[in-house]
Amino acid sequence: MDYIDIAIMPVIKLFKNKKIIVTTSSKSLEAVSDKLSNYRNVKVKVYKQEEFLKIVKSVQIFFTSPGLTTILEASSIRDNVIFLPPQNISQFYNIEYGKRIFKEYKEITWDDFSLTLEGLKDKLSEDEHGVIEEINKRIKNKKEEIEEYSNYVKNVINEDYIKNIISRDLKYDGAQSVIKELDKIVERSKNEDLSGKSNF
Repeated sequence: MDYIDIAIMPVIKLFKNKKIIVTTSSKSLEAVSDKLSNYRNVKVKVYKQEEFLKIVKSVQIFFTSPGLTTILEASSIRDNVIFLPPQNISQFYNIEYGKRIFKEYKEITWDDFSLTLEGLKDKLSEDEHGVIEEINKRIKNKKEEIEEYSNYVKNVINEDYIKNIISRDLKYDGAQSVIKELDKIVERSKNEDLSGKSNF
């Protein structure tokens, strides 16, 4: 739940007068709902995939933690996204991929060199569990500077940006964008030795 305190709460506080839908898993529903129970404008829900995609398509502003499946699905039905900070190594790579397939994006980072791929490179040779533990420890340390981090989020998602993203009506063929990007990956795989490399 540290992630909610540090990464989600600053975003929710920016939209006090807006209806906010937080989607989560059935396993986390009770804990997340309890955590956000003081916010009357926030609804915490578990959606089936089809319902979830309808929500993603219809909302004015879409924030997501950078899971690859959500990035791929969302990019086919909307043109803009705001990436929340990554929680594991794969999500750092997913954000870079997402930047290539969304027409418009904003990225909320951890605003901390120790929580970047470069800052974590000395840990990347360890097993996955060890890396996740280290990332979680560094995220937890952000609690000590929550006010400073909240100000950073407020600067990234400022009022002008919010007004702009809400007022636009961009025409976007997301499916074609994803297909083109996948074609590029297939082409690269033909020309490169991908042994030991990751595209995401």
